[in-house]
Amino acid sequence: MISKNEIHAFKLLPATVTTLSKKLYVSPASASKITNKLLNNGLATKQRNGKAVLIEKEKTILAQRLEEIITLFPRLPLENILTHTNLTLIASMSYPLTIKELGRTIGVTRQWIYKTIRQLSLYGIILKTDDNYTINPVHQKIYDFATTYMEFQHYRHASMLTDDAVILWQHGNEFLFKTKQNLTSVQKTAVTVFSDYNLPLVSNSKYYYTAKRPLTIADVILHTILIDRTSKTYNAYALLLMEKTMPTDLAKKARLYNLTTHIQILLTYLRTYTPTTKYLPACKDYETLARQYGVRKHADI
Repeated sequence: MISKNEIHAFKLLPATVTTLSKKLYVSPASASKITNKLLNNGLATKQRNGKAVLIEKEKTILAQRLEEIITLFPRLPLENILTHTNLTLIASMSYPLTIKELGRTIGVTRQWIYKTIRQLSLYGIILKTDDNYTINPVHQKIYDFATTYMEFQHYRHASMLTDDAVILWQHGNEFLFKTKQNLTSVQKTAVTVFSDYNLPLVSNSKYYYTAKRPLTIADVILHTILIDRTSKTYNAYALLLMEKTMPTDLAKKARLYNLTTHIQILLTYLRTYTPTTKYLPACKDYETLARQYGVRKHADI
């Protein structure tokens, strides 16, 4: 994402392209390319000052966080760390995951994950506990920059798909969003595909998920929960699809979304039909839904 020259240029702002060309010892054309990359990544902005065009640091959280890590970690080779692929991996480590799980989320091989983790571990950025990897708290600011960078990329991607996209959840290079538009280039998910399982839920919004991997029923269930984890309605419909399909990969997929505990609570509910949290439906309400949609023909709660 950010080359050595781009980091140096960012430090020199505010400046004109001509000034950057001289101070970076590059041609005006190269200085212009460096400037355009900073502008495209939301790190810089243009301001006309008379006949000259001044390049200034953008007043975004992303620019502020880049300035923070440049100040906090002057000895780290940030030009080697802040690549797009490295930032994608770092942003995927908001909770502990294994190499296999990280590879599945990002859509790369385990060999690539292992190689990248080994490189970042040399700088002390990543820690290993058992088979799980997380960010070293000492380098939390680098993680903050990575997540803000990925959010910026996601919103730019979503805005290209539709002008009313609202991102509900994001992790690494994947994100869940809603829109009122019908999209064909992104995978449908959550309650938008419930009608495929004869469980229609009327909604003004349509839900989509960007990912390199194909989605399974388990993903659909988990995305329904992610719309609003505290909603009785969405949890009830997640329960209906769980009971109807009983996907074998649900517990494994729950780890990818940091929903392991939540899914355990729902599975316990399906065994006991005793609500233990405020977001679980009353047993009689769930029984009515289950019978209404043919999940269960007779009352057995």
